[in-house]
Amino acid sequence: MPWYNNYFNNPPGRLLVILVTLTVGWPSYLAFNISGQEYDRFTCHYDLNGPIFSNRERLQVHISDLGIMSAIYVLYKIVMAKGHPSLPHYGESEWDWLRGALVTVDRDYGVLNKALWREARECLFVELDEDGAQNGVFWYRNKL
Repeated sequence: MPWYNNYFNNPPGRLLVILVTLTVGWPSYLAFNISGQEYDRFTCHYDLNGPIFSNRERLQVHISDLGIMSAIYVLYKIVMAKGHPSLPHYGESEWDWLRGALVTVDRDYGVLNKALWREARECLFVELDEDGAQNGVFWYRNKL
């Protein structure tokens, strides 16, 4: 048994091990084959021509790589969604809360967001069915 098992054999230690494994270990395994099977050359799970995959799996690896790149692009667009090219970007010495709020661009989120907020705005309260029975039927009311 490794010497460190005594330190991690408790709930906080296990949580730390899980956190490190998921944030550092799993990405390292996928990108650099850390603690994986040894091959005659460098390999990773993103390499189409790597020795890990057979010829029939190459298309699946390509689709997976495209999915990862798409997810990274979407995350980039989400981070950049609050800016606009015609608005200034302030450096650390010039930025304050008011300037940050003034250059934030809020965009419309589309039909679904409008529908959800319309219902939340128009419904003042929920009441039981008019017959008073506890049958699980509720009505939205927008007038007191």
